[in-house]
Amino acid sequence: MPGAGKKHGVGRVFTPVPWAKWLLKRYEVYDSWRNGAVLLDPTCGQGAFFFALMEIAKEKRESVRRGDLARLFGVEIDQDDKDIFLRTFRNDFDIEFPQENFVCGDFVDFHSNRKFDIAIGNPPWINFTNLPGNYKEKAKCAFMEHGLVTNKRRVLLGGSRVDFASLIIMK
Repeated sequence: MPGAGKKHGVGRVFTPVPWAKWLLKRYEVYDSWRNGAVLLDPTCGQGAFFFALMEIAKEKRESVRRGDLARLFGVEIDQDDKDIFLRTFRNDFDIEFPQENFVCGDFVDFHSNRKFDIAIGNPPWINFTNLPGNYKEKAKCAFMEHGLVTNKRRVLLGGSRVDFASLIIMK
């Protein structure tokens, strides 16, 4: 089962798998996925939402094939979390998650030609002003690009109380 990572810990709160299962059932995301929807978790940590999908399938006694997994995509900034996810997923479910569908990188920089039907996840919760200094410049540009802040001078002076999660959601 996924646990908390150590690197890149700013704003990270890992989603408990039981909560992820509840959400996926409540909003019929599991059913949409089983009916062909392509899912993206833009800040997937150690893949709690992917584990939850597999556990729901197991509860329903439904088999999951490689084609089903091919419709799951994740982006995670921490390589260790990606490695933990891939290893644990294989061990827990005896099936390989397509490594090419789990990108190690910062979602703020992520670009893809793929189309996704549903975004799932739990984005990092931190105000812009609390981001590490070396990360603020990149975030500043992204906040402006996505229309979350209209006055660059206010962002430069730390006047933005916009939460980083809103950037992930907008993107």
